[in-house]
Amino acid sequence: MGNEFELDDHAGEVWDEQYLSWAEGRRDTSAEDELAATERVQEYAMKFALIYAVMTEGHNQTIVAEDVVLGWKAARYAETVTLALMGKLIEEKQARWQEQLKEYITINQPIKKRLLQQHFRRIPAPQLRVILEALEEMGVVQNVARGYVMSDE
Repeated sequence: MGNEFELDDHAGEVWDEQYLSWAEGRRDTSAEDELAATERVQEYAMKFALIYAVMTEGHNQTIVAEDVVLGWKAARYAETVTLALMGKLIEEKQARWQEQLKEYITINQPIKKRLLQQHFRRIPAPQLRVILEALEEMGVVQNVARGYVMSDE
């Protein structure tokens, strides 16, 4: 026997159930950055399962169902933490972009959206649109015929 571990039959069934449950949850996610950040969760689940198997006395180089369940729990927890951290980082980045936009509009008003897009190329167009719409809804900027201006409020 080498250093390879194998799933026992029941562990294989549990793996399939856990994987399908995880994959189904990913179908509900349309955010590409979230999908990219968590695309290797199943690999981590197997690594965690292997660690649990190695830590089990008398493991006989076999990963059992309990190892798989624990591996998936650890991997799903890591996924949850990753998404929470990503969400916070994205919020902070958007807040910085919002402040930069307000400052730039203040200095260059009125300014057309096209010129904002050219100046802020690092901000993806859909996010720029969302930020500008939010600033309009909050009454911070107005989109007048000549372009964006700061509100008088």
